[in-house]
Amino acid sequence: MMRRTRPSKKKGAIELGMNTIIIVVIGITLLSLALVWIRGMMGEEGIGGLTEGAFGQAQSAIGDIYEGTSEELSIVPETLSISPGESNEAKVVFSNLEDSDYDGVTFQIDTVTEGDQKVSCVFANTLKATAGPYDVPSGKSRELQVLIKAASTSPLGTAVCTVTAEGFEKTLIITVGK
Repeated sequence: MMRRTRPSKKKGAIELGMNTIIIVVIGITLLSLALVWIRGMMGEEGIGGLTEGAFGQAQSAIGDIYEGTSEELSIVPETLSISPGESNEAKVVFSNLEDSDYDGVTFQIDTVTEGDQKVSCVFANTLKATAGPYDVPSGKSRELQVLIKAASTSPLGTAVCTVTAEGFEKTLIITVGK
């Protein structure tokens, strides 16, 4: 004999479907929030901005290190402005681009002013217009700081400090202004 069974109400299948839909909706929502958060972290305000800032600082530092190395003698900066009674400094770099060493390199600064300008340029390590002698091996460079001072009574105008070393010459233009 066969038993007849009643058709059952399939509530379980519908409930399972609703739970699945709710889990999928929650999952998509969390995924969207995570993607927005990651995009914010990698953008200009987050890690991306930090990375760009770090690379910018590194490029600047590398530029400072290798600035002027294609020339035997360079001054950084080549022009500067100071007010009467103030002082500033510049960097002189002598690079040995030859195959042999330079022995006994002597640096000399000559200051030329117009009119009654009272501007002085001296090397920071000697506080004089001369420095050296220094040995500069092949492929290396020697850096010296130059102190520039304008007297408080110095009128407005322009002065030129000329640095010479081993027959090379470079000028620093100083503008005295307010």
